[in-house]
Amino acid sequence: GGRQGLDLVAGLRDGDALGEVLAADALGGPLDAPERQQRMAEGLVNYVRPGSADDVTYGTQGRPISPHDEILIVDDEDRPVPDGTPGHLLTRGPYTIRGYFRAPEHNARAFTPDGYYRTGDIVTRRPDGHLSVQGRHKDQINRGGEKIAAEEIEHALLGHPRVFQAALIGLPDPWLGERTCAVVQPRVDPDQPASQPLPDARTLTLDLRRYLLEQGFAPFKLPDRVEVLPTLPRTPFGKLDKPALRARYAPTPPVTTTPDPTPDADQDATDRSPA
Repeated sequence: GGRQGLDLVAGLRDGDALGEVLAADALGGPLDAPERQQRMAEGLVNYVRPGSADDVTYGTQGRPISPHDEILIVDDEDRPVPDGTPGHLLTRGPYTIRGYFRAPEHNARAFTPDGYYRTGDIVTRRPDGHLSVQGRHKDQINRGGEKIAAEEIEHALLGHPRVFQAALIGLPDPWLGERTCAVVQPRVDPDQPASQPLPDARTLTLDLRRYLLEQGFAPFKLPDRVEVLPTLPRTPFGKLDKPALRARYAPTPPVTTTPDPTPDADQDATDRSPA
């Protein structure tokens, strides 16, 4: 009741989130650090429950906290996709926003006609209901009709011993629409001189593609190209500056020459006159 809610708020410590305290109360006990995982867009709160298996705790973002949360995972045409297939996460529930104030055009894009909120997350759902975020819709690469979540590949590349940071970007391609380019910052060997040469991009490309194949990734998800930088550019807010990377590695458009203007009639007549 109200007294219990006030007691919970009064018991907050510095750094505690009210949502986590309320969630712990609803679940019957405190949530350990790994069980407080939450990495979803606005509109849905997910938790890994106490006692979950390691593959759930460390490999998913858990299940929706409320039994009244409704979720759909759909393709680009809003058709439901089977479990294990990446799709757009739609959600509707007791705490999900219903709309933006005086923004009918934005609401038409952000919500389905039956009120589901488009979170912008690309997720997969396991048969047991746990969700795994693959990336953001805005950070997808369309390679010949195959959708690649950049974040999924970036996280996998970070597991390679030679990679410290990674960014996957899409570059224009006349045949596929986009090709993938992985830009990596190599891991520095602390026992070597500070001015270490950068790894050869061609050799690293083969190495990273082989590594991803060994991790079970489909061939179309392998980077078509790998570039190496000593550090990756970041925005003033600390995020990877992918627009700067796209501008740096985008194909250079072919140089076109303007044909000479057509000679005027008098000049043409002069040129044609016999010597």
